[in-house]
Amino acid sequence: MPFPDVGIGPADLRERLEALRGKELNFDAATGGGPGWHHDDYRQPLPPEQPGPPEPDASWEVAKRLSHAYAFADPSLVGVYFDDEVRLERRDMLLVLHALGLRIYAGVRVGAAGEETRKLEGRAARVSFWNYRTLEGHVEAGQRDYEVAARERTGALDRTFPPRLGDPRTPPSGARAARLLATAEALRLTALERATHPRVGNVR
Repeated sequence: MPFPDVGIGPADLRERLEALRGKELNFDAATGGGPGWHHDDYRQPLPPEQPGPPEPDASWEVAKRLSHAYAFADPSLVGVYFDDEVRLERRDMLLVLHALGLRIYAGVRVGAAGEETRKLEGRAARVSFWNYRTLEGHVEAGQRDYEVAARERTGALDRTFPPRLGDPRTPPSGARAARLLATAEALRLTALERATHPRVGNVR
């Protein structure tokens, strides 16, 4: 893995973000996930809704907006910068990882985004999904997926992290850090959603 882009003081974030356009993925997405790759999978329950399709401006909608904006990231651990005029499915994002007083700059590119109704555990669910893939210079190599699922029969919601594809070249310490970050992100999304939409979860 190449040495990461590390800084200490203020940086030109706009310049770094624009520079991502010329970067390629740092792994082969067509062959990712094969033997030797790390696979992580997490699920975090969210405040439920009434049974049926997702309600306007309720739990599923709020969680979807927070997820699309990457608002669940703890800014003391990860800063995120992107052009909000660019649609999610075409977006490059600059992640700034904070560790030991340093800023580690890591670029990612959204690979897919959308909504669909699918079967989860044999029941219909409305799912909002997106993923990002790491670019040249990132400290890791692989893909991270995010989903918010609303089960229409029960109204139960959860925010899932389907398997993260982690390159076997990623040091074990990097893989552990990624797992801890994913857990923190899941818990923060639940707290943010409750604060943003306090009536969510009042199922009668």
